[in-house]
Amino acid sequence: MAYWDKNGPDQVLPGLYMVIEKMQEAAIRPGQRGVIGMVTNGLAASKGKVVTLRNVGEALVALGVSNYKFAKRAFEGGARQIVAYVLEDAEELESGLAKLDPYYFDVFTLGRDLAAGDAEDLKAWRIRNELDGKNYVGVIGGPAGLADNSAIKGAYATGKHGDLMYVGMGGVDLDGVVVSPGELAAWLAGAQGGKGMAQGSLTRKVIGFLSDVERRLTKAEREDLFQAGVAVPVHNGQEVVLDAAITSSKVIEGTNPSKPHHANGKLRIAYNAAVLQTSINEAVESEFIGKINNDLPGQEVLTSALDTFIDTLIDEGVLSPGTAVTVHPDYPSVGDQIFLLIQGYFIDAAERFYIDFQVGNVPVANNTDTAATGGA
Repeated sequence: MAYWDKNGPDQVLPGLYMVIEKMQEAAIRPGQRGVIGMVTNGLAASKGKVVTLRNVGEALVALGVSNYKFAKRAFEGGARQIVAYVLEDAEELESGLAKLDPYYFDVFTLGRDLAAGDAEDLKAWRIRNELDGKNYVGVIGGPAGLADNSAIKGAYATGKHGDLMYVGMGGVDLDGVVVSPGELAAWLAGAQGGKGMAQGSLTRKVIGFLSDVERRLTKAEREDLFQAGVAVPVHNGQEVVLDAAITSSKVIEGTNPSKPHHANGKLRIAYNAAVLQTSINEAVESEFIGKINNDLPGQEVLTSALDTFIDTLIDEGVLSPGTAVTVHPDYPSVGDQIFLLIQGYFIDAAERFYIDFQVGNVPVANNTDTAATGGA
């Protein structure tokens, strides 16, 4: 029987374990991924091109003073690299999004404020990429100054998707300058891309560069937007935080049976699912395709190697105990095709706490009850 044992005397594909370890490191450790996709506006020399940006200085050179603020926010949030397509004059977003299809990124953000029709284009693009097996999440923000909850919800009504988080409000920075939801979304995209899988949610993340939000919300207004799948920053009395890191619609049914049943999903789970799928795809493509036979020994090498990765994610608190990789029982793995099944679920971050206070008065001592006197 062939099996995966990095310390065994009869190792199969001896370089494979190093690939698995590298995959684990890139998926779990903060800052190892952090590639942000973006469609934005820029200088004439960059129009119609995909530019790779590694820092704020490169963003300024490629995009110019008027447009680089979105990339700047993404880097400030924690982005390691930005892959940006710079729109031609009068080019539609739908065309610009398609230009990013050949490129890898962990999180997408719209490098400008949302315009009419953009949300629908973003959803259609994400669905198309999903069908093509490309995995990422999006953090998208609209224009500043939307008057009320109805206007905010209306801006995103046609774009709901389980891998897209929409940010409904911006804020005011420490210098009193208005920061649009699009800028805030770029910062949050950088923060999510810079996270490791085990680092928890962006819910209640402090947004330190904001001194206030565009509009202070009541509890009912916050809940209204939450149920509509729109994320917003709130001022908690001391600082500005992200109220909840949610996607705009429910994630795939069954991904996590323990999650609360609202109309939306969790950004952390959607992101971890995208990273997991991308990591496994990368490992399979680089080290398995054409290098193992499609027989029982070859299949066992494949599943046990990937189980090594899964076990690490279990140890890190990302996946539930018992999550495992098997050859899919419903699809015959014959010829040149192998079908795998991963069963388990992602562990959610603790975000809601309910405390039942049952505290009464100090009992009055009874003079005839010696056991009660002197007690605290």
